[in-house]
Amino acid sequence: MSQLRVDVVTDEEGTGAPSFPNGIAELPTVLKPEPVSPANNATDIGETPTLDGGTYYSLYGKTHAISRFQVATDAAFTSIVYDSGEIAGTETHDVPSGNLVESTDYYWRVYYEDEDGVESEFSDAFEFTTTAAFFDFTDPANAGTPLGGGFLVGVIDTVAGTIDSQDDYQTGERYALIVAPKSLETGLGPRWDSQDRTGEAGSFTRWDGLSSTNNILDKNDTSYEAFEHIRSIRSSNPVPNDGGSDWYLPATDELELIYRNLKPVAANNFTDTVTHTFPGSRDNGSNPSSDPTGSPYTTTDPSQTSLIDFQNGGAEAFDKDRYWSSTDANKEGLAWDQDFINNNFHGGQFGLFKDDNRVSSRPVRRILL
Repeated sequence: MSQLRVDVVTDEEGTGAPSFPNGIAELPTVLKPEPVSPANNATDIGETPTLDGGTYYSLYGKTHAISRFQVATDAAFTSIVYDSGEIAGTETHDVPSGNLVESTDYYWRVYYEDEDGVESEFSDAFEFTTTAAFFDFTDPANAGTPLGGGFLVGVIDTVAGTIDSQDDYQTGERYALIVAPKSLETGLGPRWDSQDRTGEAGSFTRWDGLSSTNNILDKNDTSYEAFEHIRSIRSSNPVPNDGGSDWYLPATDELELIYRNLKPVAANNFTDTVTHTFPGSRDNGSNPSSDPTGSPYTTTDPSQTSLIDFQNGGAEAFDKDRYWSSTDANKEGLAWDQDFINNNFHGGQFGLFKDDNRVSSRPVRRILL
């Protein structure tokens, strides 16, 4: 930005507000933003671009209080397809999914507002063109893609009436599920509950591991060792500033999706039916929470992942016999786990005593779609 010297004359009342000699136009106190990205005439832009409005400038040092980002299909902004509304002062903003379509020209702009309610002009409108094909979060072929401090697993979608009637959480969400790097895994040892207590209300959920984890952590009870590991990870490995959740222990349907899309071995899958009080009888691998919905396993479906890093022995592989979910089975001190490389039980979903120390834990997080 070019620099301008301004000699300010304080008014007689000493308020600090500037006065200008006759004939000299008053300068705007919040300068018009100069957009950065997407740059003007940018191409191949994805479905959820980050709009970067550039640096906020106030001539008098006022705090950046409000921003407003808009996207339209015309430069005059008569056909606005996305409007952030007035949001907390920020120089960047992600366009949510579902607003842009492929192979389309768009224009975007932004204005800033200071703590006194003084607005800048809207920035110049920058044009961009979306890519011919957006990234498909639901495609199993995209599992393992680096995302959000970890790796994409797939999509959980409980908006469309797929939540079990017994589930503690009946308000659904659609989100990309992200699994943490292997470096954040516990290894064997930490127990779900070293006291092996039965029936944790708030953890009867097939899909909402985030709420289940927070419910347990709110107890501030170190007997929940696997969950205390999550607390530690939240402190030592903060998540990216991308609007997503914190780390948590996956619920059973979230853990199933990990096995389905990132299965570490080529061995046959466990296919029996297992029954516990919550959620009742379940065919192994059946997943009503995922998009696409998961059918019960056959001996050969799912197959081993093609990603070398996630195959057994790879840098990111799930290479322990069993992994905890955050789902309580509501029976005899059992919580749901899933076997990943346990001989003859690959992919098996079982109720395991919560004080078992032969189980690992690996955090996940989510980004709403």
